[in-house]
Amino acid sequence: MKLFDVVRLWGLNTFSKSGRDKQKKCTTFSLPGGNDPQVQGLYMERYRLDECIEHLESDRHRVAAFDTLLGMYRIKRRFPDLSNFRLGPNMFKQIPVDWIVLAHGSESLARSQLIAHGLACRIPWNGNPRDLPKGWQGAVRACYENFVDGKQPNNTFVGLFIKVENDYRNEGWAAQVLAAMKKFGAKCGASKLIIPLRLPTRYERQYFHMPFEEFAVLRQATGEYRDHWLRLHVQLGAEIIGYCSNSHQYAMNVNDFYEQFEAEKCETSGYQPARRNNEWHNAYVDLERDCVVISEGCVWVQHTLEARS
Repeated sequence: MKLFDVVRLWGLNTFSKSGRDKQKKCTTFSLPGGNDPQVQGLYMERYRLDECIEHLESDRHRVAAFDTLLGMYRIKRRFPDLSNFRLGPNMFKQIPVDWIVLAHGSESLARSQLIAHGLACRIPWNGNPRDLPKGWQGAVRACYENFVDGKQPNNTFVGLFIKVENDYRNEGWAAQVLAAMKKFGAKCGASKLIIPLRLPTRYERQYFHMPFEEFAVLRQATGEYRDHWLRLHVQLGAEIIGYCSNSHQYAMNVNDFYEQFEAEKCETSGYQPARRNNEWHNAYVDLERDCVVISEGCVWVQHTLEARS
Protein backbone atom coordinates (compact mmCIF):
# COMPACT_ATOMS: atom_id res chain seq x y z
CA MET A 1 0.00 0.00 0.00
CA LYS A 2 1.37 3.39 -0.95
CA LEU A 3 1.58 6.14 1.62
CA PHE A 4 -1.62 8.01 0.85
CA ASP A 5 -3.68 5.05 -0.32
CA VAL A 6 -5.23 5.36 3.12
CA VAL A 7 -6.78 8.57 1.85
CA ARG A 8 -8.53 6.68 -0.88
CA LEU A 9 -9.81 4.22 1.69
CA TRP A 10 -11.45 7.15 3.45
CA GLY A 11 -13.21 7.96 0.18
CA LEU A 12 -12.04 11.55 0.54
CA ASN A 13 -11.79 12.29 -3.15
CA THR A 14 -15.52 12.95 -2.93
CA PHE A 15 -15.61 13.95 0.72
CA SER A 16 -17.46 17.16 1.63
CA LYS A 17 -18.65 19.03 4.69
CA SER A 18 -21.37 21.57 5.21
CA GLY A 19 -20.45 25.23 5.60
CA ARG A 20 -20.24 28.57 3.89
CA ASP A 21 -17.28 27.63 1.71
CA LYS A 22 -17.20 25.37 -1.30
CA GLN A 23 -16.83 21.62 -1.12
CA LYS A 24 -13.72 20.42 0.68
CA LYS A 25 -11.71 17.76 -1.09
CA CYS A 26 -8.69 15.64 -0.32
CA THR A 27 -6.72 14.21 -3.24
CA THR A 28 -3.37 12.58 -3.85
CA PHE A 29 -0.92 13.59 -6.55
CA SER A 30 2.42 12.47 -7.95
CA LEU A 31 5.38 14.76 -8.38
CA PRO A 32 6.35 15.76 -11.93
CA GLY A 33 9.45 13.88 -13.01
CA GLY A 34 9.60 12.10 -9.66
CA ASN A 35 11.99 9.15 -9.67
CA ASP A 36 10.99 7.82 -6.26
CA PRO A 37 7.57 6.14 -6.29
CA GLN A 38 7.53 6.23 -2.49
CA VAL A 39 7.27 10.04 -2.52
CA GLN A 40 3.68 11.21 -2.79
CA GLY A 41 1.70 14.37 -2.37
CA LEU A 42 -1.55 15.06 -0.55
CA TYR A 43 -3.71 18.09 -1.33
CA MET A 44 -6.36 19.09 1.22
CA GLU A 45 -8.58 21.75 -0.28
CA ARG A 46 -10.13 24.51 1.85
CA TYR A 47 -9.71 23.02 5.31
CA ARG A 48 -9.70 25.27 8.35
CA LEU A 49 -6.96 24.55 10.88
CA ASP A 50 -9.27 22.63 13.23
CA GLU A 51 -10.68 20.60 10.34
CA CYS A 52 -7.19 19.71 9.14
CA ILE A 53 -6.17 18.63 12.63
CA GLU A 54 -9.27 16.44 12.91
CA HIS A 55 -8.50 15.03 9.47
CA LEU A 56 -4.92 14.09 10.38
CA GLU A 57 -5.79 12.73 13.80
CA SER A 58 -8.20 10.23 12.31
CA ASP A 59 -5.27 8.21 10.93
CA ARG A 60 -2.20 9.45 12.80
CA HIS A 61 -1.71 6.04 14.41
CA ARG A 62 -0.99 4.57 10.98
CA VAL A 63 0.77 7.44 9.18
CA ALA A 64 3.80 8.82 11.00
CA ALA A 65 4.03 11.78 8.61
CA PHE A 66 0.63 12.94 9.87
CA ASP A 67 1.92 12.81 13.44
CA THR A 68 4.77 15.16 12.52
CA LEU A 69 2.32 17.67 11.07
CA LEU A 70 0.13 17.47 14.13
CA GLY A 71 3.13 18.33 16.26
CA MET A 72 3.37 21.65 14.43
CA TYR A 73 -0.27 22.69 14.43
CA ARG A 74 -1.84 21.14 17.49
CA ILE A 75 0.15 23.27 19.93
CA LYS A 76 -0.41 23.75 23.62
CA ARG A 77 0.95 27.24 24.16
CA ARG A 78 2.17 28.54 27.47
CA PHE A 79 0.39 31.77 28.40
CA PRO A 80 1.35 34.43 27.58
CA ASP A 81 2.78 33.41 24.23
CA LEU A 82 4.05 35.81 21.58
CA SER A 83 0.97 34.97 19.51
CA ASN A 84 -1.15 36.64 22.21
CA PHE A 85 0.48 39.96 21.37
CA ARG A 86 -0.04 39.89 17.61
CA LEU A 87 -1.74 43.02 16.33
CA GLY A 88 -4.90 41.78 14.72
CA PRO A 89 -7.28 40.77 13.79
CA ASN A 90 -5.53 37.43 13.28
CA MET A 91 -8.12 35.21 11.62
CA PHE A 92 -5.88 32.39 10.45
CA LYS A 93 -7.75 29.73 12.45
CA GLN A 94 -11.05 30.76 10.82
CA ILE A 95 -10.06 30.77 7.15
CA PRO A 96 -10.24 27.89 4.65
CA VAL A 97 -6.68 26.87 3.78
CA ASP A 98 -5.28 24.79 0.94
CA TRP A 99 -2.76 22.29 2.37
CA ILE A 100 -0.02 20.65 0.28
CA VAL A 101 1.88 17.79 1.94
CA LEU A 102 4.83 15.80 0.57
CA ALA A 103 5.90 12.63 2.34
CA HIS A 104 8.08 9.57 1.84
CA GLY A 105 6.26 6.32 2.36
CA SER A 106 9.26 4.11 3.12
CA GLU A 107 8.20 0.45 3.40
CA SER A 108 5.65 1.11 6.10
CA LEU A 109 3.05 3.77 6.80
CA ALA A 110 4.14 3.69 10.41
CA ARG A 111 7.65 4.76 9.36
CA SER A 112 6.64 7.35 6.77
CA GLN A 113 8.43 10.68 6.93
CA LEU A 114 7.17 14.18 6.28
CA ILE A 115 9.31 15.87 3.62
CA ALA A 116 7.70 19.28 3.30
CA HIS A 117 4.38 21.08 3.34
CA GLY A 118 2.88 24.35 2.24
CA LEU A 119 -0.22 26.41 3.01
CA ALA A 120 -2.16 28.74 0.74
CA CYS A 121 -5.38 30.75 0.83
CA ARG A 122 -7.56 32.47 -1.76
CA ILE A 123 -8.37 36.17 -2.03
CA PRO A 124 -9.79 38.65 -4.52
CA TRP A 125 -7.12 41.01 -5.89
CA ASN A 126 -7.21 43.34 -8.88
CA GLY A 127 -3.58 42.74 -9.85
CA ASN A 128 -2.41 46.26 -9.00
CA PRO A 129 0.68 46.14 -6.73
CA ARG A 130 -0.55 49.30 -5.04
CA ASP A 131 -3.58 47.35 -3.82
CA LEU A 132 -1.70 44.39 -2.37
CA PRO A 133 -2.83 43.30 1.11
CA LYS A 134 -0.80 44.59 4.04
CA GLY A 135 1.54 41.64 4.13
CA TRP A 136 0.81 38.18 5.52
CA GLN A 137 -1.73 39.37 8.06
CA GLY A 138 -3.47 41.48 5.43
CA ALA A 139 -3.79 38.48 3.12
CA VAL A 140 -5.32 36.36 5.88
CA ARG A 141 -7.73 39.18 6.70
CA ALA A 142 -8.74 39.59 3.05
CA CYS A 143 -9.36 35.84 2.83
CA TYR A 144 -11.53 35.86 5.95
CA GLU A 145 -13.55 38.92 4.92
CA ASN A 146 -14.36 37.46 1.52
CA PHE A 147 -15.03 34.04 3.06
CA VAL A 148 -17.65 35.64 5.31
CA ASP A 149 -19.45 37.84 2.79
CA GLY A 150 -18.48 36.12 -0.48
CA LYS A 151 -18.97 39.30 -2.48
CA GLN A 152 -16.04 38.83 -4.86
CA PRO A 153 -14.58 35.86 -6.73
CA ASN A 154 -11.28 34.57 -5.33
CA ASN A 155 -9.01 35.06 -8.32
CA THR A 156 -5.67 34.94 -6.47
CA PHE A 157 -3.82 32.13 -4.68
CA VAL A 158 -1.65 33.35 -1.77
CA GLY A 159 1.21 31.17 -0.58
CA LEU A 160 1.28 31.62 3.19
CA PHE A 161 3.93 29.17 4.25
CA ILE A 162 6.39 26.56 2.99
CA LYS A 163 8.47 24.41 5.33
CA VAL A 164 10.95 21.69 4.42
CA GLU A 165 11.94 19.26 7.17
CA ASN A 166 15.58 19.38 8.27
CA ASP A 167 16.52 15.98 6.83
CA TYR A 168 15.30 16.99 3.37
CA ARG A 169 16.69 20.52 2.99
CA ASN A 170 18.81 21.59 0.01
CA GLU A 171 17.26 18.88 -2.15
CA GLY A 172 14.78 20.99 -4.12
CA TRP A 173 11.63 20.13 -2.14
CA ALA A 174 10.59 23.75 -1.62
CA ALA A 175 10.45 24.10 -5.39
CA GLN A 176 8.24 20.99 -5.56
CA VAL A 177 5.80 22.47 -3.03
CA LEU A 178 5.77 25.72 -4.99
CA ALA A 179 5.07 23.80 -8.23
CA ALA A 180 2.12 22.12 -6.52
CA MET A 181 0.83 25.51 -5.34
CA LYS A 182 0.94 26.75 -8.91
CA LYS A 183 -0.79 23.62 -10.18
CA PHE A 184 -3.65 23.68 -7.70
CA GLY A 185 -3.95 27.46 -7.83
CA ALA A 186 -4.60 27.21 -11.55
CA LYS A 187 -7.02 24.32 -11.07
CA CYS A 188 -9.12 26.31 -8.61
CA GLY A 189 -9.45 29.11 -11.16
CA ALA A 190 -6.87 31.56 -9.81
CA SER A 191 -5.02 33.70 -12.32
CA LYS A 192 -2.17 34.65 -9.99
CA LEU A 193 0.00 33.17 -7.24
CA ILE A 194 1.47 35.76 -4.88
CA ILE A 195 3.57 35.14 -1.77
CA PRO A 196 4.46 37.49 1.13
CA LEU A 197 8.00 36.25 1.74
CA ARG A 198 9.38 36.53 5.26
CA LEU A 199 13.12 36.79 4.67
CA PRO A 200 15.07 34.74 7.28
CA THR A 201 18.35 36.54 6.61
CA ARG A 202 16.71 39.77 7.74
CA TYR A 203 16.92 38.55 11.35
CA GLU A 204 20.66 37.97 11.39
CA ARG A 205 22.68 40.22 13.67
CA GLN A 206 24.20 42.31 10.88
CA TYR A 207 20.92 43.08 9.08
CA PHE A 208 18.06 43.49 11.57
CA HIS A 209 18.67 47.22 12.11
CA MET A 210 18.45 48.15 8.42
CA PRO A 211 15.29 49.76 7.02
CA PHE A 212 13.34 46.86 5.55
CA GLU A 213 13.14 48.33 2.04
CA GLU A 214 16.95 48.59 1.97
CA PHE A 215 17.56 45.07 3.19
CA ALA A 216 15.03 43.58 0.78
CA VAL A 217 17.05 44.68 -2.25
CA LEU A 218 20.44 43.78 -0.76
CA ARG A 219 22.52 41.70 -3.16
CA GLN A 220 25.59 39.50 -3.03
CA ALA A 221 28.74 40.12 -5.04
CA THR A 222 27.30 37.76 -7.67
CA GLY A 223 24.37 40.14 -8.19
CA GLU A 224 21.87 37.71 -6.69
CA TYR A 225 19.68 38.68 -3.75
CA ARG A 226 21.25 38.25 -0.33
CA ASP A 227 18.33 36.34 1.19
CA HIS A 228 18.17 32.73 0.06
CA TRP A 229 14.35 32.53 -0.05
CA LEU A 230 14.11 35.59 -2.27
CA ARG A 231 16.96 34.27 -4.39
CA LEU A 232 15.20 30.91 -4.79
CA HIS A 233 11.89 32.41 -5.88
CA VAL A 234 13.56 34.70 -8.41
CA GLN A 235 15.48 31.72 -9.79
CA LEU A 236 12.13 29.92 -10.15
CA GLY A 237 10.72 32.77 -12.20
CA ALA A 238 9.05 35.00 -9.61
CA GLU A 239 8.66 38.73 -10.10
CA ILE A 240 9.06 41.09 -7.15
CA ILE A 241 5.93 43.25 -7.04
CA GLY A 242 6.04 45.00 -3.67
CA TYR A 243 7.13 45.29 -0.05
CA CYS A 244 5.40 45.61 3.29
CA SER A 245 7.38 46.63 6.36
CA ASN A 246 4.69 45.48 8.81
CA SER A 247 3.57 42.12 7.43
CA HIS A 248 3.52 40.87 11.03
CA GLN A 249 3.25 43.21 14.01
CA TYR A 250 3.30 42.64 17.76
CA ALA A 251 2.54 45.08 20.58
CA MET A 252 2.96 44.58 24.33
CA ASN A 253 3.81 46.39 27.51
CA VAL A 254 7.44 46.76 28.57
CA ASN A 255 7.37 43.97 31.16
CA ASP A 256 5.94 41.49 28.69
CA PHE A 257 8.56 42.57 26.15
CA TYR A 258 11.38 41.56 28.49
CA GLU A 259 9.60 38.26 29.17
CA GLN A 260 9.25 37.44 25.48
CA PHE A 261 12.58 38.77 24.19
CA GLU A 262 16.20 38.89 25.27
CA ALA A 263 17.09 42.58 25.49
CA GLU A 264 18.99 45.00 27.71
CA LYS A 265 16.99 47.27 29.96
CA CYS A 266 16.68 50.72 28.39
CA GLU A 267 16.30 54.07 30.16
CA THR A 268 15.02 56.12 27.24
CA SER A 269 12.45 55.48 24.52
CA GLY A 270 13.69 54.41 21.12
CA TYR A 271 14.73 51.42 19.06
CA GLN A 272 16.15 48.52 21.03
CA PRO A 273 17.92 45.37 19.76
CA ALA A 274 16.03 42.28 20.91
CA ARG A 275 16.53 38.58 20.30
CA ARG A 276 14.12 35.67 20.28
CA ASN A 277 14.77 32.13 19.01
CA ASN A 278 18.15 33.27 17.64
CA GLU A 279 16.52 35.98 15.52
CA TRP A 280 17.26 39.68 15.99
CA HIS A 281 14.55 42.36 15.92
CA ASN A 282 14.61 46.15 16.03
CA ALA A 283 11.92 46.77 18.66
CA TYR A 284 10.53 50.23 19.34
CA VAL A 285 10.24 50.83 23.10
CA ASP A 286 7.99 53.67 24.28
CA LEU A 287 8.61 54.01 28.01
CA GLU A 288 6.21 56.92 28.44
CA ARG A 289 3.30 54.90 27.08
CA ASP A 290 4.55 51.54 28.42
CA CYS A 291 4.36 50.01 24.94
CA VAL A 292 6.70 48.07 22.66
CA VAL A 293 6.08 47.40 18.95
CA ILE A 294 7.90 44.81 16.85
CA SER A 295 7.39 44.76 13.08
CA GLU A 296 8.35 42.09 10.57
CA GLY A 297 8.34 42.88 6.87
CA CYS A 298 7.75 40.86 3.72
CA VAL A 299 8.60 41.00 0.04
CA TRP A 300 5.69 40.29 -2.27
CA VAL A 301 6.56 38.02 -5.21
CA GLN A 302 4.31 36.81 -8.00
CA HIS A 303 4.55 33.55 -9.95
CA THR A 304 2.91 32.92 -13.30
CA LEU A 305 0.19 30.26 -13.35
CA GLU A 306 -0.51 27.98 -16.27
CA ALA A 307 -3.87 28.24 -17.94
CA ARG A 308 -6.55 26.18 -16.23
CA SER A 309 -6.89 22.75 -17.80
